[in-house]
Amino acid sequence: MPIIELLNWIREYLMIRFAKNRIMCERYKGKSMICPKPRKRLDKHVLKYAKWRASWAGGTKYEVRNFDGEQFTIDISIKYCSCRLWALCGLPCAHAVCAIYSHSGDPHEFVDFCCWITTYETCYSPTINPINGEKM
Repeated sequence: MPIIELLNWIREYLMIRFAKNRIMCERYKGKSMICPKPRKRLDKHVLKYAKWRASWAGGTKYEVRNFDGEQFTIDISIKYCSCRLWALCGLPCAHAVCAIYSHSGDPHEFVDFCCWITTYETCYSPTINPINGEKM
């Protein structure tokens, strides 16, 4: 494909994608502060937290272990788990959920801002304007 046609195809693809994603944001508005896919993933972590037992180390630091001998360290204030899943995807892992519940918190409040619906809206808020054809 020649470069001009390729760039025009990319522009048109992005224009349509941004428009569709803005419509999806409007449909989802008001249901939750977290986007649907990250929310489903977090809900799976919430279901798995019962396998873990949290021990408070002081402040917002916890040691979490299961019955198989696995053990992780959690620091809720800096959103850190030694399994590194929380840092990679922005969602608290099952170990962090256990520590958050021990700290009397809600795991949905500890989701990184990259998974919020407002961030998604901000990303897709610009409008890519249509342009005239070559003959114009």
